[in-house]
Amino acid sequence: GIANPAGSPVPHYKMPGFSGWKLPEGSLPKADGTHELPNGMTIRLDGLAKLPDESVHLRDGNVQLPDGTFAVLGERDQSAALPSGDVLMPNGSLRKPDGPTVLPDGTTIAPDGSIQLPDGTRKPRGTAIAKDYVVPTFGTDNRPIPGFPPGSVRLPDGAIRLPNGMHVYPDGSVKLPDGSVRMPDGRLLRPDGSVTPPNADGTHTLSDGSILYP
Repeated sequence: GIANPAGSPVPHYKMPGFSGWKLPEGSLPKADGTHELPNGMTIRLDGLAKLPDESVHLRDGNVQLPDGTFAVLGERDQSAALPSGDVLMPNGSLRKPDGPTVLPDGTTIAPDGSIQLPDGTRKPRGTAIAKDYVVPTFGTDNRPIPGFPPGSVRLPDGAIRLPNGMHVYPDGSVKLPDGSVRMPDGRLLRPDGSVTPPNADGTHTLSDGSILYP
């Protein structure tokens, strides 16, 4: 629980029951116990990663944006588009708006595939990149939840958050992005406390005019 003084070696350890991790060479320990990675991310003591734009990569693989909302993860690669224009990849790399991708250790891969190592050495496309580090929460297997679309996440309260922002609860109720709740019997509990039955076709018309289908 004691923070490492500035300039001290970055720890590499493994405790029983924990996965253990090793940060890239060049990571800088801070007085508050966090470590700043060469690509600008900050790893906190709890393993969460704060990104350069103040977004936070959570332990479940999701990304909470600075405004408190969650990024919609790409269905194919689980990447997250950030407000800064960067794209966070599942391995902790940041793809910049102007094309290059910066790995956690500071290695930069240009759009043409050429590589610049942290020490400035340039390598041609196809050069193998040594990876002697393990960054907490990245590179994990985010297995899909059976019966739910890709990108759905199980929350601590038992609900499952869908990519479109809906929360599905164990009792069958569904909380919608506008704060309404579709109850198990099909009725809709609106944010003002009123309860309305479904339309004749089973749909609900929400306060913003959008249609909720059965």
